[in-house]
Amino acid sequence: MNTSATMDDYKTTASHAADKAKTTAENVAAEVKASSSVIGSEVKNFIADLEEMVSSKTHGALDVSKIKGDISSRIADYKAQAKAAGDQVVTQARHQAEGVNTYVHDEPWKAIGVGFAVGLLLGVVISRR
Repeated sequence: MNTSATMDDYKTTASHAADKAKTTAENVAAEVKASSSVIGSEVKNFIADLEEMVSSKTHGALDVSKIKGDISSRIADYKAQAKAAGDQVVTQARHQAEGVNTYVHDEPWKAIGVGFAVGLLLGVVISRR
């Protein structure tokens, strides 16, 4: 068995696994960023709505129960949207993790090889210091 060819195979497999992990991490990061953007815009909308309610109600008699109901309604909407965004991120992360799990179960020797190659490379890097 050619040790150089085997190491090249392990390096290639490790490179593919690293690329897949990087893609997975980038996908999850994009989902988190998109969700946080949605949540941030909802907070801005909520504040704008509150400011509008306060400014429109100061010109006449204040109906505290209506304002309270409007605020409660907006808070409920905000909570629902924040929960949906969080659930979407969790679902995406879980889906990506299942893909990695399936790969490891389908290709156990490649996974072992990748772990070996990564460990070997880390050992070489650490020993050079």
